[in-house]
Amino acid sequence: MFHSRFFNWAIVGCRCFALYGRRLIPWLGPTRTKTHVAMLASANEGNTVMPLQRQQILLAALSLAGGKPLTPVQLQKALFLADDKIGDAFDPSSKYHFQPYDYGPFDKTVYTDAQLLTAGGLAEIGKDAKGGWNTYAPTADGVRQGQEYLSQLQPEQREMLQRILSLVTRLSFTELVSAIYKAYPPMRVNSVFRD
Repeated sequence: MFHSRFFNWAIVGCRCFALYGRRLIPWLGPTRTKTHVAMLASANEGNTVMPLQRQQILLAALSLAGGKPLTPVQLQKALFLADDKIGDAFDPSSKYHFQPYDYGPFDKTVYTDAQLLTAGGLAEIGKDAKGGWNTYAPTADGVRQGQEYLSQLQPEQREMLQRILSLVTRLSFTELVSAIYKAYPPMRVNSVFRD
């Protein structure tokens, strides 16, 4: 099975293309100048899109959760799936590095980024009433900023991120972890979870 993160960039003229599923998506490539940033700020065209920092994608994902706070497993799995399915949306120098852990793919940087967003007033970290674990939700400013980041993604990337958030918020803990293990067997190697 091929995943988008395993494909090399192929330069075609002044544009790069990253393989996304079975379709090619135009990509601006790694060169980022003030002119490119100004173009994005002045005209948010669907085919002139810069990759986002991982914190920006985290905030975009939180803003898609429909006001529901995400549990740690939902947040980790949403960003793991985003990295796999729309990995080209991430700036190559700002990606998560998921490793097999107790309940599947895990990167502690996800929590560090959520704390940074909280310190910036864009997210809130609460406590779940039933389990006592942390929950993650955007503030009103975070929703606005997350929606702005979403508008900077390609339409296919936005749609995929919405589908990912719909999936992780719809499934129970057991269903979500089991689905990840079924789709990504190497991620169960260190698991304490038995389905």
